[in-house]
Amino acid sequence: MNKIYLYTVILTYLSIIHAANTDQSKTPKHIKLVRSPKNAHNYQGFLVGAYNHFRGDHKAALHHFQHCLSYSPSAYAHSGYFHLLQTLGKPQEIIAHYENNHELHDKLYHDVAAQITIAQAYMATGNTDKAESMFVRLGDLHPENEQIAYFATMALLKNNQLEKADKFIATCLKTPTLKPKHFLFHFLQSKIHFQKQNLEGALDSIEKSLALSPKFPQALLFKAMVMEQRNDIGNAIKGYEGFVHATKSDVSVEKHIIQLLFNKGEYNKAIKRLEKLNGKTPDYFYDLGLMHFHNKNYNKALSLVEQTLSSEPTLMNAILLKIKVLAALEKTSDLAPFAQKLLIQQPNNVQILQTYLLLKNMGVSTRTLIEVGCAALKVQKTARLIATVADLCVEAKEVGLAEKMYGSIIKHSKNAQVRARARYQTCYALFAANQEEALEKRLLEVLTDQVIDPAVYNLAAYYFATHDKQLEQALSYVDKALAQRPDYPPYLDTKAYVLVKMGKKDDGLALLRDAQKKSPQDRIIAARILSLEGGLWKS
Repeated sequence: MNKIYLYTVILTYLSIIHAANTDQSKTPKHIKLVRSPKNAHNYQGFLVGAYNHFRGDHKAALHHFQHCLSYSPSAYAHSGYFHLLQTLGKPQEIIAHYENNHELHDKLYHDVAAQITIAQAYMATGNTDKAESMFVRLGDLHPENEQIAYFATMALLKNNQLEKADKFIATCLKTPTLKPKHFLFHFLQSKIHFQKQNLEGALDSIEKSLALSPKFPQALLFKAMVMEQRNDIGNAIKGYEGFVHATKSDVSVEKHIIQLLFNKGEYNKAIKRLEKLNGKTPDYFYDLGLMHFHNKNYNKALSLVEQTLSSEPTLMNAILLKIKVLAALEKTSDLAPFAQKLLIQQPNNVQILQTYLLLKNMGVSTRTLIEVGCAALKVQKTARLIATVADLCVEAKEVGLAEKMYGSIIKHSKNAQVRARARYQTCYALFAANQEEALEKRLLEVLTDQVIDPAVYNLAAYYFATHDKQLEQALSYVDKALAQRPDYPPYLDTKAYVLVKMGKKDDGLALLRDAQKKSPQDRIIAARILSLEGGLWKS
């Protein structure tokens, strides 16, 4: 509750109690609303509402104020009602009451406490223009009022009126009566410099604020932020530590210090600070495990990540960390059973499936991965898992097993596009294994299906062009692929290949250059262009 308003209520209430005590026979145990002349009734209703507000009985206060307001009371009652609504956290009701009673605009014009409350309500509801207007007017009327000066500055800042705010602060810093609060205005000035990306100015102003109030927590925190933005991480950490020390506890800032230490590679310091937090949550154990991993204490990291996964087995970051730790410990034999467990638990999790495929980069053989996948499929048979294991079979050129798995998808899937994709994969498995006779037969079969994956058209076009067969038909096939994916570089590359085979080198080269614009990083297209330009690519 605003101090000015509170003092008014207390003094007025004491005068009422004193008046009541002059007649001991009529001294009430507590104040009650009574039937009385209008002015007295309004005055008494205001006092009872204000008194209940003061003693914390907000329900009773609201009842008495609303009852009092129904009698068209004086401005004091409206002011008291505004302060109660502010306490209740109802800024929209403050604005509605103020705007629905136009006579209050003049009645409360010089009521500083009420005007501050109304302006704060506008700011809380996002009407910063209105809040700014009210606060700046109040600042002009009462330049010595530190509360108004602060809120006026904040309104200007929230409204992004940085130049106005800067000038207003300069005026405040020249006002002798505001000298005790100059540290606050230097702090706000620092924020203005910071928003203008003037880090040196921000640092200078915040230093002035701290010179006047060395333990001002917000200034300590903001100075650390400025230091961090200046990339002075060492002093930023010291600044954040000073803030934590001044406030005794701030977990979010403590975590930020840990993150900065981690980023600097000061893992031991980061670990010690994190251990003090003693979170005992999956995230806590994961963060601690990650730090020990980077500190090359792999056994400790493994123990901590196991604690994480014991309570949250699907936490992807922890899963990836365990894989990294096992690889670092050269426990390749443990990776396969871990992957199998994951596949059984989450057979449709795309990230898990991708991680499973990437294990071959960590020393697990493709054959072992196929065995792991097949074992998981005995427990959990899903289209995604089947397709993933089948892709590995294609890579290992185990065509028979790949065809069997893709055949299972074709047989059981109800999605026509999924079945079409699986048919393409059976063709590609034969292509990868160089089984050309079987490939041509399969392609001709698949090309008669009702739903055809565009990759089938592309593969057929490439196959026939490679063998200088049915080139016009090959061109027709690749055009059908491009009809579904017009800008797809591999399809454009295939069409260029077919055109060159047909003797249309210039057309092929022009198409490849167009494809390169769409995909400048594609090395195959770049190599083809060089071959054509150098005359090395013969049809």
